[in-house]
Amino acid sequence: MVVWEDQEFTDRSFTTLSLESGATFRACRFCRCTFDKARLNELVTRSCVFDECSFVGAQLSSSVHHASSFLNCGFSRASLFGARLHECRLIGSDLSTADLAGLMVEGGDWSYCLLRQQNLDGTDLSRVKFVEADMFGCSLKNCDLRRAVLRQANLQQADLRGADLRDADLAETDLRTTNLRKARITIEVAIAFALSHGMTFE
Repeated sequence: MVVWEDQEFTDRSFTTLSLESGATFRACRFCRCTFDKARLNELVTRSCVFDECSFVGAQLSSSVHHASSFLNCGFSRASLFGARLHECRLIGSDLSTADLAGLMVEGGDWSYCLLRQQNLDGTDLSRVKFVEADMFGCSLKNCDLRRAVLRQANLQQADLRGADLRDADLAETDLRTTNLRKARITIEVAIAFALSHGMTFE
């Protein structure tokens, strides 16, 4: 089994990398590295940092990530089918064309992330930070967004029908074109919705 631990790489290409099932990266750091079309299925990462790395067309199906960071990374056409992300940071990363089917998420920070028109129906996104994330046109039907931080997120034309938004932070978020039919909300979310529609309270 391949195990990389406490290693650092800068401006390296791993485009031909093909790892066997169960390969593990621990406390490794990758800066401006290229993993385009790499085969990383079932990879396990723990406390790793990927900074400005490219994963174009990479295979990350069923991979598992614990407290790892993907900062300003590109995942164009990458497959994260069935991947699991535990308290990971994806700040500023582009996941708009990645395959996120079956994704499992446990907390984490996805602020400034690009998720335009992604389908995340039914995904548990509770406690995830989406500060200023671009979620334009996202399908988030029946998602668990309890205690999620969606402050200033772009939810224009997003579909949140049946989503659970109790205790979610939607401060300064424009909900005028967001579909909230049958969504579960608290009074705070209801007020945010009303304010975004120009209503006033007396």
